[in-house]
Amino acid sequence: MTDKVLLVDDDTHILQAFKRNLRKQFKIDTASGGKEGLDAISANDPYSVIVSDMQMPEMNGILFLSKAKELSPDSARIMLTGNADMETAIQAVNKGNIFRFLIKPCPQEIFADTLKAGIKQFQLITAERELLEKTLSGSVKVLVDILSIVSPMAFSRSVRLRSYSRHVARQLELPDAWRYELAALLSQIGCVTFPPETIEKIYAGQELTDGEQEIFKSYPKTGSDLLIKIPRLQPVALMIEKQHNSFEKYESSKAPKDQDITNFGAQILKVAYEFDEKVSRGTPVHKAIDKMLEQRDEFDPLIVKALRGVDIEKSEFVLQIRRIQDLEIGITLDESVSTKTGTLLIQKGQEISFPMLKLLKNYLRNGLITDKVRVSIPRNEAGFTQNRVDSR
Repeated sequence: MTDKVLLVDDDTHILQAFKRNLRKQFKIDTASGGKEGLDAISANDPYSVIVSDMQMPEMNGILFLSKAKELSPDSARIMLTGNADMETAIQAVNKGNIFRFLIKPCPQEIFADTLKAGIKQFQLITAERELLEKTLSGSVKVLVDILSIVSPMAFSRSVRLRSYSRHVARQLELPDAWRYELAALLSQIGCVTFPPETIEKIYAGQELTDGEQEIFKSYPKTGSDLLIKIPRLQPVALMIEKQHNSFEKYESSKAPKDQDITNFGAQILKVAYEFDEKVSRGTPVHKAIDKMLEQRDEFDPLIVKALRGVDIEKSEFVLQIRRIQDLEIGITLDESVSTKTGTLLIQKGQEISFPMLKLLKNYLRNGLITDKVRVSIPRNEAGFTQNRVDSR
C-alpha cells in the first residue's frame, strides 16, 4: 500500500502550495475543511499521516483530529497552527493523540521531515499489528489442530459452537464478533487433558464417576490457562473460563453491545453448549429453543432468542467415497474414522486439515485403518448432478 498524506486546511492557497512543493516526495490528498477531511478518510485506505490546521470554520483542528482518530486510529496526526498558546497544545495532544505539533510558519524542510517521521511511525504500528495478527492466527491454528487430533469429539463440538456463536453475534449486532467466534472455537481446548474414555462418556451422555465429574468441571479453567498469556486473547480466555457460570441478569438499560464482553461472551458459550447438547440428542431446533426459554434463570433469553434461524444443516452436498491418499484439505468427512481396533481418530462432520491428513496417511501406511472413507462435497464441486455414493 502506498503511503499517503492528507492535508486539511480551510485556506486553499496554503493547500496548493504544500502540494506543489512536496509532490515529488509524497503522495498528497487535500481537504478544505474538517467535514471534507473526514469524508476523505472514510472513502480511502488509511492515510499514513493526517495534517490539520487548528483554526477552521465549523470544525476546528482539535475536533477534526479527534474524529480522525476514531476513523483511522493508526494514522499519525499532526497539528499545524499559528496559535502557539499552551492550552491549545495540551488540548490537541490530549483529545487527538497528536504525533507532532508544528507552529506556522513552518519551514518546508522541517515540515517534510515531520511527514517522513509520521510515515515511519505509521509503518511501525501497522507492521507490529500485522506481526501480532499473524502470531495470533498461527497460535490459534496450532491449538485448534492439536484439539482436532487429540480429541476429535471435542473439536467437532467446538466447530458447531462457533457456528451458533457467529449467528448470535450477527443477530445481536455485537462489535468485535471475532472474539465470540474464537471463544467458541477454543472453548473445548481444555479437553485435551481428558482421558479418551472420559471424553467418550461425556459425548455419549453417560453417567460420570465423581472423579470424571471433577475432570469435566476443570476444563474451562484449563482452557483459559492455556490462552490467557497469548496477546489479545485475554478476553477470550476469560469467556472460556466462565462458560458454565450461572446466569446473572444484566442491567436492562444496557444494550448487548454495551455489556461486559467477558460475561456476555461466557453466556453465549453457555447457551450455545446447551443448545448443542439438546440438538445433538435429537431435539428439534425450535423445541430446543422453546425449552431453554422456559429456563429463564439458567440462560439469557436474549441470547436464546437470537438462535432462531440458525442453520445447523448442510444442504446442496453430495456423498462420495474417497481413498485416503486422494483426500484434500478442506473436504468434510461424512463418517467418523476409527482404527481397526476401534480408537476414534476423526469425528464425522470435521473438515480435513493438514495435520489430520498427515495423521490419516500415517495410520494407513501402517495398516491401522481402511483406505476408503465417505466424504461430503458441495454439489458444484462434485463433478456430477445426481446424489450418489460410489461403491466401496
